[in-house]
Amino acid sequence: MKYLFAFMILGCVNLLAVEFRAVNAIGGVNLRKEPRKNAPLVTTIPDAAIVKILDQKEQAAETIDGFAGKWLNAEIEGKSGWVFSRFLTEFPVTEDCLKFFGRVEGQAHPGQKLICGRGRDRLLLNAQWFGRRMLEENMKWNPEGSRTQLRQLNKIIQIHEIEGNLAIVTVPAIVDDVFTFISPKSLWIFKGNFWQPMHIGKRRSVATIVKVNNDEYADAIESSGCCGWVRVTIYFGQSDGNLKQVFEKAFVDNNEFKLMSKTCQNLLISGAEIDANNPNENPRRTYTFDCRDGRFANMPLRK
Repeated sequence: MKYLFAFMILGCVNLLAVEFRAVNAIGGVNLRKEPRKNAPLVTTIPDAAIVKILDQKEQAAETIDGFAGKWLNAEIEGKSGWVFSRFLTEFPVTEDCLKFFGRVEGQAHPGQKLICGRGRDRLLLNAQWFGRRMLEENMKWNPEGSRTQLRQLNKIIQIHEIEGNLAIVTVPAIVDDVFTFISPKSLWIFKGNFWQPMHIGKRRSVATIVKVNNDEYADAIESSGCCGWVRVTIYFGQSDGNLKQVFEKAFVDNNEFKLMSKTCQNLLISGAEIDANNPNENPRRTYTFDCRDGRFANMPLRK
């Protein structure tokens, strides 16, 4: 009798298990009364919203508009119906695994939701949500360009590298709420249990994950700029997961700027440096890093 009672309790726990998924679709996903494409519409669920999966029994797989998936019985805000799985995350999520990420440096518009977790799939989802938020916000300024990039978003967003708590990702970005472009290798950081963008507002950001100062934390070199100049910034990884800026200089973007090497005791940065006090003069300098004291120093550029 004791075992039967335990079995009944465990059975109830399994039956009461609830799963949630997040919407991952441009323009959201339709909740329909029946599991078919043209069934009556209950409501449209916005992108990044959380839906409750009511029935773990999935329908047979099918293809709709070129996308393979299954219909899932779901509920949101007291409304129930069927959603196509292709437009939901493949993994379950919970409300406490979401947060609203505020203004990104260099951007004047609001932020968007991020999902927790360190996995590559979490990073990709946050990059997709971020890219859509950028483009949807910019629709009023550049509707045609934003629509084109939205259609190509899944091809545009790429994860190039993950090292420690840093990642390099290609995403759409906006400068001054007007100019839409592709940030080819933007720097993302994992902290507070969330993958989040860092300095996405910088124009045409190109970042590289490196090991500079011989410790166990990943470092990063980032170059960004526009219209004749490029700013080079170097960050050192810290034990608390943050990045510490240790170097920043602006150079003339005339193909003379070079990262001559990227390793400890042999880190050289050369280029024609912009002098704010003498804008018509751009002295050529080489900066070298000394591992012994952790400092950067400039030296005459060899002819």
